[in-house]
Amino acid sequence: MRSKYLRLKPGRKTGKEHEVATGPLKLAPQLHPGQYAVLTAPQRIKAFIAGTGAGKTYLGPWFLIDQWLRYPQGNFLVVSPSYPMFTRVVLPAVKKVLDSYKLGQYFAANKVYKFGTGAIVYFGSADNPYSLEGTCRLDGRGWFNAT
Repeated sequence: MRSKYLRLKPGRKTGKEHEVATGPLKLAPQLHPGQYAVLTAPQRIKAFIAGTGAGKTYLGPWFLIDQWLRYPQGNFLVVSPSYPMFTRVVLPAVKKVLDSYKLGQYFAANKVYKFGTGAIVYFGSADNPYSLEGTCRLDGRGWFNAT
């Protein structure tokens, strides 16, 4: 089953437009077949288990966009293994994609990204369990990045 929110073809950029609050949104992810299979899988829980350089971190922001298009006012959680990995790898990857489409704004003090539709992405790290507190209203939507 394909995602009805992101129309993707493996190995190609897409030109699918999505109507959002700010007008049409033209998404153009460049996914390899493994990334495509994970993103379009119909299962509620998905895992992209692969080695270094396989594109797990690249896929994360596109997964967030796919979830945001499904739940435009939802709450999401992004967890990195450690705070240094969050600051060096995860946050720059998310901001690069989301900011390039001007989908919202990142608030560093609270470590949240707020979409223009009201959706919120909470960021935390597994090495600090307290950074994950207060994120119970997620309805099971999140991205757990690994090394």
